[in-house]
Amino acid sequence: MGEVEGIKHGEAVRTSSGNSAPSEDITPQPTVAVEEKKTFVQRAMTPGSVWQIIFAALLAIAIGLAVTFTVDEVPEAAIAILGIPGNLWLRGLKAAGLSHKISHGGKY
Repeated sequence: MGEVEGIKHGEAVRTSSGNSAPSEDITPQPTVAVEEKKTFVQRAMTPGSVWQIIFAALLAIAIGLAVTFTVDEVPEAAIAILGIPGNLWLRGLKAAGLSHKISHGGKY
C-alpha cells in the first residue's frame, strides 16, 4: 500500500510501494478557499465601501465649511443646485423603503 507523502493543490500525493494496488488511490480532498487580505487602499477603492462613504461625507463637510467661512452670503441658486443630489438621495431611500414595504405585504 502506498504512503501519503504530502498534499499539493488539494490532492494527496502518494509514494508508490511494491505492494500497493492501483485501485487503492486516495480520493482528492477538497480545499478551503482562503480570501486574500486586501490592503486599505484596495478596500477603499471597492465601489460602495464604507470608506468611500466616510471620505465623501468628510469632503462634503470640508467643502461646506470652506464655503461658509469664505463667503459672506451664499446665493439662493447655489443652495438650490447643491441641494439636488441630497434630494435625489432622500427620494431614492424613500423609494427603496417603499418597495421593501410593498414586497412584504405592507408589514415591516
